[in-house]
Amino acid sequence: MAYEWQVQGVCGSNGVIILSAWSQSAFFTTNAPLSLAPNPASDRIIVTHESLNAQRINFTIRDFFGTAYSSVEKPSSTGTNQYELNVSNLKNGLYYLEVNGPEGREMLKFYVQH
Repeated sequence: MAYEWQVQGVCGSNGVIILSAWSQSAFFTTNAPLSLAPNPASDRIIVTHESLNAQRINFTIRDFFGTAYSSVEKPSSTGTNQYELNVSNLKNGLYYLEVNGPEGREMLKFYVQH
């Protein structure tokens, strides 16, 4: 997500408030929203990712100890993207989905329950 911000000084003395001019705008971005469902899952998870740019994204499923069970790279386009990942071969338990791309790295936790 993209954000714009500015600051303004506020000073007061003897009941008089003096406001400075607003600063010039500054901009920053945060990682785009990421979600997965269903949770718990039995055979697949659907990952929804809001992408700021067209890019390649790597999805890695890891267990609690960090062992990677699968890794796949998929393309994304600007806007909302959905990806289906197969988890039917995983045992019941807690897993982490590691998502890596040019916009950063995120981890989501999910459960597999057959």
